[in-house]
Amino acid sequence: TMTSKLKVNIIADGGDNAILTSDGSGSLTINNAALKMTPAFSVSKNANQSVATSTDTLITWQTENYDTDGAFASNKFTVPSGGAGKYLCTASVRIEYGNDSGEYGEIKIYKNGSQYRANMHAVSGNAVRAQNLNICVDMDLAVSDYVEIYVFHTKGTSQDAVTGDNTYFFMHRLIGA
Repeated sequence: TMTSKLKVNIIADGGDNAILTSDGSGSLTINNAALKMTPAFSVSKNANQSVATSTDTLITWQTENYDTDGAFASNKFTVPSGGAGKYLCTASVRIEYGNDSGEYGEIKIYKNGSQYRANMHAVSGNAVRAQNLNICVDMDLAVSDYVEIYVFHTKGTSQDAVTGDNTYFFMHRLIGA
């Protein structure tokens, strides 16, 4: 059998604008913003946070794992100039909110200061361990829109949203959607 190869270090459009470049070692750089899943960020907690009962509480984030466009600040993501589009938003908060049947916790995505979506997790029996509240949605966002994560629970006393691998918030723009 015969194989063919095409060797290039730059793929450019008709105006000689580089779309993709290679460093010669197999590493590609995407130069066209429309091909990148950015803006994107990932944040997590490094300190427990008290969440009052029956109150929507803004979750605070201390650790930026990455932030491609510097668009995450003050516990919220704000769509930067040129970043309008569809986004995947995923968050999880670990909290002990229930040990009696009928108690529940909710994780909420707020868009521009108002609830956008929520996901409730009810306690169906004796749950003495922390619960994970998870949510994943796609969102259509315009420049200057902002997104925050809130938690709500019905346990009779304040509970901690805890640090660890189960408490995170990340988003990225979807390409081609």
